[in-house]
Amino acid sequence: MAICRALVIAVVWGGRHIEDLREIRGDGALRGLIGLEEMPSCSTFGDWLVRVEQGGGIEGQAGVNKEVVGEILAKDEREGYTLDVDATVIEAEKKEACWTYKKVKGYQPILGFLKENSLCLAYEFRQGNEPASLRAVEFLQRCEEGLPEGKDL
Repeated sequence: MAICRALVIAVVWGGRHIEDLREIRGDGALRGLIGLEEMPSCSTFGDWLVRVEQGGGIEGQAGVNKEVVGEILAKDEREGYTLDVDATVIEAEKKEACWTYKKVKGYQPILGFLKENSLCLAYEFRQGNEPASLRAVEFLQRCEEGLPEGKDL
C-alpha cells in the first residue's frame, strides 16, 4: 500500500522519474503529513512496477478502480463527461526499461481521466518505446466501459 500511495503522490505532484520518489522518502515532515511512515527505496519501486506488469496485477487494480469510480459517478448528477487521455514518461534506470521518445530510458503509462472531477477511468502500463497512439481505440473502449449506466463521454 505504501508503494501505491507514494507513487500516486509523486505523479500528482509532478514527478516524472522513479528517482523523484527519493524527495518524498527524504522528507520526513511531508511523509508525516500524508501518513506515510515507511517508504520503500527507488529500486523497490522499479521492481514492484515490473512485477505488477508481469504478474497481471494492473488488471486486478483496474477492477477495483472501476468499482470505486462507478460508485462515485453514480452519485454525480452529471450525465456527460470529457475524457482527457494522456501518456506520461517515467524515467527509470532499470535494465528492462526501454528508450522513450524523450530519449531517456523508462516507461510510458497511458491514463484516461475525466476532466470534470479528475477521476481515472482507465490506465495501461506501457514500455517506454510504445507510442501513446498504440491500441488507442481499445483504450478508449476501456474508458467507456468504466462509466456506469446512464453516463457518457
